[in-house]
Amino acid sequence: MKILLLLFIFTLALSSEEEEKLDSNYISNLNKIGRELITKDNEKSKELLDSAFEYSYKHTSHYWLAYTYQSMGLYHLANDSLIRASDYLELSARAFGDIKYFNDKAHTNLILADLMYSLGRYEEAVSVLKKSLKDREKLLNKNIHNVYFKLNENYYKYNKDSADYYLSLFDPQVALFDFKIEIEEAKKEKLKEESIIHNLTMELEIEKMKANFIIWTFSILIILLILALVIFIVKLYKARKIIYNLKQDIKS
Repeated sequence: MKILLLLFIFTLALSSEEEEKLDSNYISNLNKIGRELITKDNEKSKELLDSAFEYSYKHTSHYWLAYTYQSMGLYHLANDSLIRASDYLELSARAFGDIKYFNDKAHTNLILADLMYSLGRYEEAVSVLKKSLKDREKLLNKNIHNVYFKLNENYYKYNKDSADYYLSLFDPQVALFDFKIEIEEAKKEKLKEESIIHNLTMELEIEKMKANFIIWTFSILIILLILALVIFIVKLYKARKIIYNLKQDIKS
């Protein structure tokens, strides 16, 4: 019976792993096609990315939820919804950090820093980039040097000494990520006024996801314990029945 129980648990684990792989492929494809279609007012792109978000949230896929936040940030950048883009990119970086995908976090922060730079919010861009430097030892070389370059670019606007320091660390042989975010001056002023607005609902999504993941984990453990208990009771009942029959045979 122990072997059967182990086989059953092993089968459950395999099924779960296969299902997770299928979920990942599906969400990956939604993001891939959604990103390829990103243009101004492209509803199909938004529809695909919304589906990726709902599916990754429903299936508590931490990585793909973080990745989809990044995709939605890029979509809103393309559609000039820059406050929402900033919110999604911040959520993406935080989510990648929570699950220790530090290179994905750094890449997201580079996009976010370019957005801040385009808005003239250089000190905020520096703050974002320095969050990636906290994970310096875990980053790929190209990501570290892109962070150095962006720090130089932003510091140059208000602190030349710091700009020179990060330029001295930068390796010019490294390929640069350049998002070329361009924003009209009038829009910058409007966004400064709107920057105090923050979508608290979106910020809670990651916490909800974590809570649901814990609940599902405990539910599975409880089901397995109940199953093991049922098997034990059945086994005990059969053993007692055998003993009872033996006693009856002896008496007769």
